Amino acid sequence: MVLAPCIPGTRLDGQREPWLPGPCSPIGYGRGLGRLNLGLQDVGMITALRTRTPTQVREAVGGFAQKYVHDWERWLLASPEDRPKLFVKTLGKWQAARPAKLRRLRVRAGEHHPPYIEDLLGSAAAHLRDLANFDVGRAALPSRAERAALAGLWKTFSSLQQAGIASCVAITKAVLLVSDGRIGPAFDSQVRKQLGVGHLLSAREWIAILAEVSDDIQAFERKHRISLTTTVPREFATLGYGRLYDMALGPRSPNKDLQPTAAGVNRRHG
Repeated sequence: MVLAPCIPGTRLDGQREPWLPGPCSPIGYGRGLGRLNLGLQDVGMITALRTRTPTQVREAVGGFAQKYVHDWERWLLASPEDRPKLFVKTLGKWQAARPAKLRRLRVRAGEHHPPYIEDLLGSAAAHLRDLANFDVGRAALPSRAERAALAGLWKTFSSLQQAGIASCVAITKAVLLVSDGRIGPAFDSQVRKQLGVGHLLSAREWIAILAEVSDDIQAFERKHRISLTTTVPREFATLGYGRLYDMALGPRSPNKDLQPTAAGVNRRHG
């Protein structure tokens, strides 16, 4: 396929697409145009969910690796005071920054220069306030303020590593956590493979692909006339759309006889 030239601020069909920051905007988000021109990579319409039946989605979410299910339950139940420490511990278990080292809590300030994890979480909290009504399963495109907040989260967690710039894996795993699952998936190698995308190199790419993920969720729900939250096992029905999408595409449990825990039953925002 020969790509059309990327004209700053326009879609490939020539129409203005004002909501996306940066020099090149995506086209269509699956609404009949089916291709993203991100300047750095060409991404086909994401169909990871819409091509599955409700039964397939239910089985995929139910078969998500149990160790990550337990990690998520602990995160949702943690108190605000315990979350900074658990944030570092969870990202470490998830190998979010490998082979680099994650930044530490301020109590371990002797290991590296600022910022520390508390600083990053403080910065993220300000952006999350502007994203209080944002969920990747929402049909409406992000507002200007929400786009700015998403870009702010990307910039904040780009500093997760003690040295260098964090990858999209670390950034999106951090966002998945601090948003309590509303903003996802986490773009690890398995998820990227299923979505047909490479490493995301900028907030602009990430925001564009989040829009594609949102459209994939909407297409699934329209096609089957059922919401994603009622499709998945009841134990996970209250989890955020970003987390559910992540579970549908993420690693499988080696023991499929294990029963999922009740993560999210008592929490609405997971």
